[in-house]
Amino acid sequence: MALINCPECQKEISNKVKSCPHCGYPFENNESAQAQKVEITDIKVNSTKVKPIITGIVATVAIAFVIFFAIKYITKSFYISKLKIIHEEILESATLAEGLTTLTHDVWANAIRKTPNPNTNRYTRHQGG
Repeated sequence: MALINCPECQKEISNKVKSCPHCGYPFENNESAQAQKVEITDIKVNSTKVKPIITGIVATVAIAFVIFFAIKYITKSFYISKLKIIHEEILESATLAEGLTTLTHDVWANAIRKTPNPNTNRYTRHQGG
């Protein structure tokens, strides 16, 4: 594909079009249209301005990754410490519940079977004895 000038409006267009998209000038045979060479001059890329921008972007992305993983680590360690506290409280509550069920069992056994038990007599015997 090459660029040519429209004979009607003089704007640059592709040599593959059937009509000019600007003015509508029809082209009978696209192959007969002469391709116009376009030469670009006086374009300079200032690499001294591009390097600091790229460096800044890379530094910003690196800092963002460090902050992200730091927050993730801090959050994880916070939740792990809270999880350990909850785990200890659950175990302590389970121990208390086990003691309560054992005492309930012994009180019922003492009351039903009339078996003296120094730990449960105060709950089942008149005046503890």
